[in-house]
Amino acid sequence: MEDLVYINILTDTLQKKSGLLDELISITSGQEELISASSVDMDKLDETFSMKEQLLRQLNQLDEGFDKVYGHIRDTLARSKELYKDRILKLQELIREVTEKSTMLQAQEIRNRNRLAAYFSVKKKEIRDFKMSSQRVASYYRNTTGGQSPESFFIDKKN
Repeated sequence: MEDLVYINILTDTLQKKSGLLDELISITSGQEELISASSVDMDKLDETFSMKEQLLRQLNQLDEGFDKVYGHIRDTLARSKELYKDRILKLQELIREVTEKSTMLQAQEIRNRNRLAAYFSVKKKEIRDFKMSSQRVASYYRNTTGGQSPESFFIDKKN
């Protein structure tokens, strides 16, 4: 009977993990839209990173709990495969589902990271170009207004 409780905990944990992964995929898709927009709203993007951080903490807690519970029941499941066949198949199905979602999330994250790197590269170039332009303008202004300091002369007052 205690074994069924552990199996139910494992099932619930995997279902919660699947739900969290769905939320992460949704937020990551939102990030993709934000990054792809012509003008990136950095405040919204930062907000999505904060939400993802909270979900990732929950996901890690679920993983740790799953590992502990599975450690208690691993031997029982191995010995009683036929007795718990349906429940084991359900667990395997949930594990496949979680793995697929994790893979999909990783692919989205890689695409977003690459897009964000490209965005920051363009912004960095714009800043560098602006700085160079302002230096040129300042130099031109100094040259045209005679803003350069005059050369010093030594005057001998002895006759």
